[in-house]
Amino acid sequence: MASSLAQQLQRIAAASVNTVSAERQKQLHSVSLLYTPGQASTQDLTTIYSIAVEGFRELVELDPALRKYERSLFSPSSISVDRFVQTKADNLELDRSIDDFLGLIGPRLLLKSAIKALEWLVRKFRIHEQNTTSLLLTFLPYHGHPVFTRIISIIPPKSLPITLSFLAPYISPPTCPPRASIIKSLTAHPDFFSLLTTHVLGVLSRNHAHHVLVSFYIAVTVETLNRMCTLATYRKNPEDIIIKVMPTLIQGLKAQKNPEFQIGCYMIITVLVAKLPLDDKLLDSLMAGVIEGWSKVSVSPALACVALLAQERTSRKPLPLEAVKGLLKLEGLGQMLVEMGTKYRVDELAAGLAIGILSQKRAFDVETIRLVEKILLELNMPYARRKDVLVKLIQATTKANFENEDVRTEVAEFFVRLAEGSKTRQAAKILHSLLQSEGLDIETLELSLQTVIKQAPAAIEAPVGNAPAVTASTLKGPKEIFQDLLSSLPKDTTETSFLAPSSSPLLPVLSQAFLQASSLASNVEMNKLFGLPLFSKRPANEAFTLTFLIKIWTSSTYPVLSRAAALSQANKIIGATTAANIKVDYQALLPYVLIALADQRKKVRAEAANVLISLNACLKHVESLRKKDKSIPMQVWAFETLFGKDTKQTGDVKWMETTEARKLVRGLGIVDTLEEAVVDGAVIYRTVAHGLGRDGEGMKNGLKGTAMAFLASHVIATSDLSTKLQLLKLVNTIVSGAAAKAKPAVTILRDWVDVEDYTISRVEACAQDKVDAMEMEKEIVCSVGKFDKGEGVELLVNIIKGEYGVHPNKIGGMRKVSCVRLREIWSALKGEVKTIAAQRLLDVSTESEEEEIDISGEAMDVLRNVNIPMEVFEQWLQESLIALKGWTANLGRGPVADNDTQAAKRARANSSASPVGISINRLTVVLELLESRSVGEKDVGLLKLGFGILGEVMNVASEIGVGIGYLLQLILGILSSIVNYIKNSDSPKRKLDGSIRADVLVNCIRSTQSPQVQNRALLLVAALADVAPEIVLHSVMPIFTFMGANVLRQDDEYSAHVIEQTVQRVIPPLVKSLHRQAQASSAVGIVAGVAELVSSFVTAYIHIPVHRRSRLFIKLTDTLGADEFLYVILAMLAEKYFEVGQSSGLGAIEKDQEIVTFGKGVANAFGGETQLLAVVNYLDIIKEVLQNRPEGVSSYIFDNIKEVTTETRATIALKLLRMLASVLDSEKLRTQVGRRLGEGDMDSERIRSYFTSALENLLALGSEYSDGNLHNVLVLVMENLLGLLSTPEFVKVIETLITNSQFRRSALATFKERVASDYRADGPSRLAVLGITPKIAAILTSNECPVELKADALSCITTITTKYGKRQPDVVFDLAQTVIGEGALRNADQGLRVMALVCLTDMTACLAGRILPIIPKTVPFSLELLETGGVGKSLVHNAVFVFLEALVNTIPSFMSSYLQKMLKGAWASTIESEADVESDDEDEIEVNTDAVTRELRAGLLDMIAKKMDVKAVIGAMAATWTDAVKLGSAAVKEHLATLKSLLSTANKSQVQKMHPLLTGFFLQAFDIRKQVLEKKQEVDIDESEVDEIEELCLTTALQMVMKLNDTIFKPMFLKFSDWAADEFKVEVDMADRDVLFQRSIIFYNWLNLLSENLKSLVTEYYSFILTSSISLLTTALSPKDPPSPHSITAFLSVLRALTTSFTTDTRDFWTSPVHFNQLSPVLLSSLSLVPLSPLLATPLTTAIVELASSCASSEDQLKAINTAVLKVMRSESVEVRLAAVKVEMKLYEKMGEEWLGLLPETVPYIAELLEDDSDEVERETQRLIGKIEEFLGEGELQGMLQ
Repeated sequence: MASSLAQQLQRIAAASVNTVSAERQKQLHSVSLLYTPGQASTQDLTTIYSIAVEGFRELVELDPALRKYERSLFSPSSISVDRFVQTKADNLELDRSIDDFLGLIGPRLLLKSAIKALEWLVRKFRIHEQNTTSLLLTFLPYHGHPVFTRIISIIPPKSLPITLSFLAPYISPPTCPPRASIIKSLTAHPDFFSLLTTHVLGVLSRNHAHHVLVSFYIAVTVETLNRMCTLATYRKNPEDIIIKVMPTLIQGLKAQKNPEFQIGCYMIITVLVAKLPLDDKLLDSLMAGVIEGWSKVSVSPALACVALLAQERTSRKPLPLEAVKGLLKLEGLGQMLVEMGTKYRVDELAAGLAIGILSQKRAFDVETIRLVEKILLELNMPYARRKDVLVKLIQATTKANFENEDVRTEVAEFFVRLAEGSKTRQAAKILHSLLQSEGLDIETLELSLQTVIKQAPAAIEAPVGNAPAVTASTLKGPKEIFQDLLSSLPKDTTETSFLAPSSSPLLPVLSQAFLQASSLASNVEMNKLFGLPLFSKRPANEAFTLTFLIKIWTSSTYPVLSRAAALSQANKIIGATTAANIKVDYQALLPYVLIALADQRKKVRAEAANVLISLNACLKHVESLRKKDKSIPMQVWAFETLFGKDTKQTGDVKWMETTEARKLVRGLGIVDTLEEAVVDGAVIYRTVAHGLGRDGEGMKNGLKGTAMAFLASHVIATSDLSTKLQLLKLVNTIVSGAAAKAKPAVTILRDWVDVEDYTISRVEACAQDKVDAMEMEKEIVCSVGKFDKGEGVELLVNIIKGEYGVHPNKIGGMRKVSCVRLREIWSALKGEVKTIAAQRLLDVSTESEEEEIDISGEAMDVLRNVNIPMEVFEQWLQESLIALKGWTANLGRGPVADNDTQAAKRARANSSASPVGISINRLTVVLELLESRSVGEKDVGLLKLGFGILGEVMNVASEIGVGIGYLLQLILGILSSIVNYIKNSDSPKRKLDGSIRADVLVNCIRSTQSPQVQNRALLLVAALADVAPEIVLHSVMPIFTFMGANVLRQDDEYSAHVIEQTVQRVIPPLVKSLHRQAQASSAVGIVAGVAELVSSFVTAYIHIPVHRRSRLFIKLTDTLGADEFLYVILAMLAEKYFEVGQSSGLGAIEKDQEIVTFGKGVANAFGGETQLLAVVNYLDIIKEVLQNRPEGVSSYIFDNIKEVTTETRATIALKLLRMLASVLDSEKLRTQVGRRLGEGDMDSERIRSYFTSALENLLALGSEYSDGNLHNVLVLVMENLLGLLSTPEFVKVIETLITNSQFRRSALATFKERVASDYRADGPSRLAVLGITPKIAAILTSNECPVELKADALSCITTITTKYGKRQPDVVFDLAQTVIGEGALRNADQGLRVMALVCLTDMTACLAGRILPIIPKTVPFSLELLETGGVGKSLVHNAVFVFLEALVNTIPSFMSSYLQKMLKGAWASTIESEADVESDDEDEIEVNTDAVTRELRAGLLDMIAKKMDVKAVIGAMAATWTDAVKLGSAAVKEHLATLKSLLSTANKSQVQKMHPLLTGFFLQAFDIRKQVLEKKQEVDIDESEVDEIEELCLTTALQMVMKLNDTIFKPMFLKFSDWAADEFKVEVDMADRDVLFQRSIIFYNWLNLLSENLKSLVTEYYSFILTSSISLLTTALSPKDPPSPHSITAFLSVLRALTTSFTTDTRDFWTSPVHFNQLSPVLLSSLSLVPLSPLLATPLTTAIVELASSCASSEDQLKAINTAVLKVMRSESVEVRLAAVKVEMKLYEKMGEEWLGLLPETVPYIAELLEDDSDEVERETQRLIGKIEEFLGEGELQGMLQ
């Protein structure tokens, strides 16, 4: 156990960064974002800083905010900053600066400049260790980009924070973490969520947030919250989620400078609201936060978020005051809400806002009231919420103190628009409901607003005379105003009734006085008004007073209080009359009292009920008085002046007897239902409808009729449109009984429409009286009922036609409602009325002018929507037929009957006189109407008429023109519907011979050019084939001929359906008929019957759309009967479309392939038995064609087959056979036949019989045609036919065929393919295959069999071996004995040899060790083949390589004795492959072959290296080196590559044990250059290839050295150095000096390679060769002697090796004075040799600079180098001086400021060089000065020099 002191020391050491070893320091320094560790470790801080500053400056140009870091993180002084010796405060400041910088460059992290800048922070400040969290969080938004893998790769696992531990699996190897992993970690680890949130909010607070960061954070936060909300943990405590996300929302909602982050917060809120139950308090807080923080950019999504929050509130309270104030600050808020409302719900927001506005003390101003109006009228809102707003609005309005009249006016107009319901009827409905049921004081509201809340108040005109108009700005009080009005009234007037048609000038001022009186609480003013002489001095029966009151209470433009006051006053008058026993009949008041009972205001209805009670009492009183004393004069109120004195309206009023009026009131039961009527205004309508309707029992029919006449006369007479409308509604409720029959509908309707200008008289009048014109027109038209006898209907038709008014086209509204009314009452009309109406409507729809197209359209709309009697259609069609016949006769295309009826003659005359377009248009309309009907039994009678019309239309088709297509489609569609109805009816087999005209149908199909018409006609043919086949069959062939030429070419779904239906429904009866006619005769007769039909389809094949061909032909074959006609269709397709003998181009091949594929597809659609039967019949056709049998089926299938030549017959047969081969080559057919044969039932026997017949036919044809194209195709057919059998049966047939037949080769090929493709062979199949092998082997041993047949047999043996060899090795071994014999391996044919070797290769894999007995018989012979040269041997060599590789892999230990021979053969084959290349003209093919040979040879050598003993292989390779050299460069390269591969796979111990042998080998191999130079006659290697071979030798030797240790390698190295030095011991002439440097060149190149790879491990070995190296540097080149190429190369080799050693020296080897003092003088003096060669300057400069760099720690050594260089600057040679200046330049570049210390002694030399005679030296010196001043300061050196 360590002591406490030791433990403390350990802790201090662990905590200290600076105490790490040099290796550890180097490892830490090698961490880089830009460079590999190897590159990074060689860089100093100055270099890194310069790179980083470059990137930083580029960033500053993009973002000037980064400039502040020029003085901190990226200042030159930062190079000397060490964070590990700074104080804690300094480091905190540094961390803050780094975090801030990371935040700023966040959006630019993918730029190269950003990575350069970060490189400085990583390399200098180690932010990947010290600021790991900030670095990772900064790059986390880029987690899917490759840059993140670079970041994570430099993070030490120990530095990874716990909160980011989820990244640990992605560090090694560096991988991009998926988003799912981040989401999962955020969900599971709250600390990570908090960390990420804190980081993002910190960046946001510094205004550094960017799009990538914001979008990433919002996205992962939303997904995380969504995931949290689904977890049980959070569902139990949802407040945990709120707490996590609340900091983000608090800060994010206020981030107005970053609208994107705000919008992201709105998304987060959306998720919270959707997933969690939030209380209203939190929702309100969030709402206030959103509103408070939104900006112009984010206001739209913010408002949507607020709408969502408001929607989730559970309470119906107004929005918070802060939210309301914030919302009201938005301009155009109302329109924004309306636009948002079209996308999603905003009703709760709008309602809460409106209620919030109305809840304020000062709720009303113009802008807010308009906003509330927009909310109520234009937004979709549930009923309850709209009601809440309206309640609050009414309450606020009632309490409001309108100081501003403009506001009062605005509110009043708003209520009027609201009540009208012009934009939303729901709001109007709610308002009326509230005003009636909520206990609100509507009267006070109306008076407060000075308006009437139903419709916009009518403008009150200024009174006559001097009476002032009352306005809102009048300053007098109400009573004073009333007095002024009274004083302005006249004392008398000539007016008799206010219901008169002419306007009353007295009405406005009287109305104002009455309104003012009714607004006062007491009745004094009202009594004063009616106490005036104007009213009081008039008799009781005069109309003046009560008509004024009627005018008030029947008009909705007056306030409720006023209307109720009018009724109350009328009640007083009636009561006073009754009390005074005045005998006045007030029956004329009844209609207007009934209107008041239907008023929307309950107060009005209540007063009306009182009036009705008084009226009933008055009538009762008058009736009783009359009974008592008939002498008392009877007065009827307003009898002569009701609508003005002496006016037509007054005269047209229908009056009742008082008794009848009394009975009417009593019979209606109105008095009994008054209580209900007061509560519900609709009760009065039901009461009147019941009382005067059919079910009313209180009155007789006569009285009902009288009552209807009485009420209708008021409807007609009244000129006030509002009153007329209310009376019409009352009258139109009566739809049945005597009253309905007595309704003068025609009078009402004609009175309304029969005006001079409808628009002025009616439409504009409705607008002036504030009456809905459409509603009025509807009620007017609804007066025509089901009891109409034709006059009213005719009037409606005339309205539709536009006969009334000066401008008929302006009665659009009346036409529409007339159409609707006709449709409503049509079913109740009598038959004759329907006929007349239909006829008139048809006339309107067909005879209207072009400008009246809307009129004809409305008439047509009525006809389409009513049930027209079939008799009407028959009449219309008969008229059209007669017209067409007349037209045909006029054109001279048809006869005219003499015995036509008078109607027919008239129709013909009309057709002759009128334009043809009218007749065709009329017929088209009739057919359209008929087509829209559902077909019934009565329609069957139209069949004959329809065909007649079709025929006549076809006669005049050319005259009709463009519209003929549509007309024909209509006729054909109707006929098809009728025929289909007959087909589906209970008795489809009815006699239709006289009704159907097949000739007309065929003519239609053949004559028309319209595909749509053709399709319709063909569908009709298909339908007729079901109900009347005997009629269709007579015309079927022309139809199918036409289809082949036209319809089959159409490429649309409908045409395809038509064709399919025609084939499916027409062909079966045709085939059945042919069978019946043939009476079971031969198939020839049936085929002859349908040959033409099939031919039409086959001919059209190329025109049929490709994607429809298959389905059509399959359907055709199936419909005809596949057993009988499949072979016919296939034969006709093959004969028609195969290009055999005509073209051999690519197009012909593609066409043949297309037809082959198509034929196979058609055949595969049917079962195996059907296909085999078709094969048998198909072969019969082929025999007929070849044997020229004219009586056969082929004479009907093929055109002119009897006249063709024998050669043409052979061509046809060839086509047919190719199609047959394709059909038989089907996996589906093979499966079906195999399954059926295996069942063993009767079907299998039948299939077997079909197969036997087909095989016999094929053998017969094969024996007759034993060669040529026919034979080849017969072979293919035979192969495919045999492929249908199961393996045992197949083998039996093959055994027969290979014994002796014309199909031996094809049989073997079929056998081979069958065995290879039989993936799961069962036991019987395997035994059957193995059982035939002796007969196949016998082919190899037979001398009579040709080579080709033997090759096929070998292929079969190879396949059997591969398939069954491992299961049956004995059989394979027996076969192997045959393969190695004279018939295969030892055969003279090279192809057979290759196949035999391939077969033996497969046998080796199967037999493994059992192959040993045949090794002595095969391997030596194979090696002989390998050594045998000659052109074309590459395939044999390839096969030998593969065979030997298999043997080495299988039995490596038994192949050792053949190792050297195998290697020699491999080397020798390199020459053979080159010979092949040189001897063949087809260079590309041979080069490919050579590449294969190299690959296979390499495979053998690799297998030898892997499987055989290393020592044996290396020994063999050393032994064969000389042979390889003699064979040439290719062999040498192959040899070295093999050895390199062997050394790379061998382990260290194996290599170390073999080092003596390897040393000897490489000494021999390194001497390759000398061998080439000395033995040029024996060695086939060019000098140009020596460098490449030496490079391969060096890399191979490096593989050896990597496996050695120092103990073994040091002696080896010394031996190599001695070997290299031995060449200098031989004395040679100066002319042969190049021989001396051969070994030195390769030795120093090898030494350089070792230094590059082993670095400083090799540096110490220079102590052994330093003397020889110096000697070589001094002797290789001499200024006195001209240099040779080899001496220069040797000199450069030494320089490169020394330079690499200087660079990799980490152990101060060259700093040692012993080594430095020996080498540096020689190296520096070598600058004087620069003039000898231009190749010397750069390597010498590099070597000197690297030597100085390695000695940087010694000032003396640096000074020595500088002194030597300066000395050279005074050389007599310009080249030497120039080289010295360049060396000095590179020294400053490399050493930088370290070299400035030597500047004083350099200055004099620079000054001398500035005056040098050489301009180039002077220029270079100037550049040197510039370089020095980069470190010294600009101009500093120039000052010294001056």
